[in-house]
Amino acid sequence: QVRVQLHGGIARARPPAVNRIRTDALPGGVEEISVFPIGWVRSLWWSATQVDNLARILDRLKRTYNLDENRVYLTGTSDGGTGVYFMAFRDPTPWASFLPLIGDMMVLATPVVRTDGEIFPGNAANKPLYIVNTGRDRLYPAHVTQIHVDHLRKLGGTVVFRVYPELDHSTASWPNERPELEAFVHER
Repeated sequence: QVRVQLHGGIARARPPAVNRIRTDALPGGVEEISVFPIGWVRSLWWSATQVDNLARILDRLKRTYNLDENRVYLTGTSDGGTGVYFMAFRDPTPWASFLPLIGDMMVLATPVVRTDGEIFPGNAANKPLYIVNTGRDRLYPAHVTQIHVDHLRKLGGTVVFRVYPELDHSTASWPNERPELEAFVHER
């Protein structure tokens, strides 16, 4: 199985240091290949350069390892979670499932973030999503995300939406969430 995890804080002027990416990594409990691509202000998660970058990374992995292509999933936190939505809407085919954590799909509709090209939220209806948000998140509050989750469900999508009402914009839910998230990935 392959996990590609997109980091947060994408608007940095320079690419983040590799050791910074590891601090954003959510620990896993299953054996898998973990990939931590790098994004920054000149290569945002919601850009064509990242669509190409992730496709090239997956191609290289497939040529190097005996991967189960049905067990390649994309996850990310904060801006990385928003990037997960972008890929689900723009290029869903390579991925078995999408797991945006404390991200917001509506960021992609904001002109200031410069979403590259058209996106099609209906594309996400064909792939399972496991979405985690927090109730006290000043950036992406769960009650707002709920509206968009309901829309994805109306489109026919398989969506698990988990909310931690007492938490702010953080991954503090991870110890509780990890077994559920890993089971979701395994089943899909």
